[in-house]
Amino acid sequence: MYSERDYQKLLPQVIEKLYEDSNYRELVVKLLNRYRSPESDRVKLGIIRVAQGSISELKQLVNLAKQDYRDLLCAAEYPLTASRYSLSKKDPEQYRALKLKEVQEYDDWLKEILNTF
Repeated sequence: MYSERDYQKLLPQVIEKLYEDSNYRELVVKLLNRYRSPESDRVKLGIIRVAQGSISELKQLVNLAKQDYRDLLCAAEYPLTASRYSLSKKDPEQYRALKLKEVQEYDDWLKEILNTF
């Protein structure tokens, strides 16, 4: 159901494409490196996705991830289903469709940035 993502490979590629200015890129990497816990590359990529280019948002999201990285992953990867778990029991097909849509939207975001994913 979910596409396999190599977050360790994707993270530097996304950073390189999104932050072409080397000074800005260095700042982003420095801020992201404040998070060094479970699933580090996956969480950092999620931070980039949710921050949408905003440094102030990126700082806040790093702090959120340091408190509970699962909250960050919900925002980055599961925005349609994170608050709708009961739907999985009430309407499993609709829930499954939403899960598939989340995966597709994330993959589309990566494709848009990398043009090769």
